[in-house]
Amino acid sequence: AYATVTVTVQDNSGVCDGPNPNPNVSDISGDIATEAGAGVNNVTVNLSSNAPGVMPTMTTNTDGAYAFLNLAEGYNYTVTPDMDLDPLNGVSTYDLVLISKHILETEFLDSPYKIIAADINMSGGVTTIDMVELRKLLLFIELEFPVESSTWRFVETDHVFPNAANPWASLFPEETFINGLTQDEIANFVAIKKGDVNGSATTGFAGDADGRSFNGELIFNVADRELVAGNTYTVDFASNDFNNILGYQFSLAFDQNAIEVSDVQAGQLAGMGAGNFGMTRLNEGIITTSWNSNKAT
Repeated sequence: AYATVTVTVQDNSGVCDGPNPNPNVSDISGDIATEAGAGVNNVTVNLSSNAPGVMPTMTTNTDGAYAFLNLAEGYNYTVTPDMDLDPLNGVSTYDLVLISKHILETEFLDSPYKIIAADINMSGGVTTIDMVELRKLLLFIELEFPVESSTWRFVETDHVFPNAANPWASLFPEETFINGLTQDEIANFVAIKKGDVNGSATTGFAGDADGRSFNGELIFNVADRELVAGNTYTVDFASNDFNNILGYQFSLAFDQNAIEVSDVQAGQLAGMGAGNFGMTRLNEGIITTSWNSNKAT
């Protein structure tokens, strides 16, 4: 017995040269990458149109690329990227240090994309309120950004900011409009991770890496003490190498079945207060803390 089989090979990825075999369709494709050029994986790219048979969404690959193929010509299309993953990706106390310097005008953020990333509450500016909201996120007091928005923002790559020091001086495009598709179109975007102003966010989303980076380490000393049930103790945290420190953060773990934390009191460190501690995870035996200063201390 035998069978006759017909195999049709299609160039769905558009890698072959030559004219489109169907002159009535075109493609919309592009790349989504950070300001530094790192492609961002797993971005949801939405395509809205009045054309028939449109695939509404797709996700970028490991290189940050996407492509909507064989779209009917003559119709209008809108491309809108979106991603709402891991608010703490790339966010650390060092970002608070840089945002604080920008607000005090001692050292400005050097790109409009970094300034947009610092606008935590989406107010169209960078203020101390953004620092407060970002610290709440670091301390796990809040688990999401304060405004109902995605953790990433996207700006058309070809957009030129009239005033780079104030990206909100004019509207910047966060989606691409294509009116009356007649040919293959490219729609590239710059990806901006909210809260990450030093560009440390992970873009591949492989594994559980949070993408935060730290510059050096700071050792704290705590005196050994034998605790007796029913008594209250004050435990002092000190450091012998606290020199030229702009900020730090850490989580303190303890046995919640043996110890009850009743209060946290500020010591000699300037600017330290209750707002530098996160107590929402006490029932898990965890205290979080984040401190930063405008000057090396």
